[in-house]
Amino acid sequence: MIFRYLAMLSGLGIVLLNLFDPIHQGVTRWLMVICSLFIFSSHLKFILDKKSKTKDNQKKTYY
Repeated sequence: MIFRYLAMLSGLGIVLLNLFDPIHQGVTRWLMVICSLFIFSSHLKFILDKKSKTKDNQKKTYY
């Protein structure tokens, strides 16, 4: 689970770095931004799905 948080934060860091202080130019820059946004969103979706499943499981055990 820690790996998911680190991957999510590194994807967000790469996006912000390339938007505000571009290392690469042109298509490479935007390709890195798009791929990093995909990494960030996929890990965020996985984390949120996992948390919602655990909450659903906890609600089922109390009833």
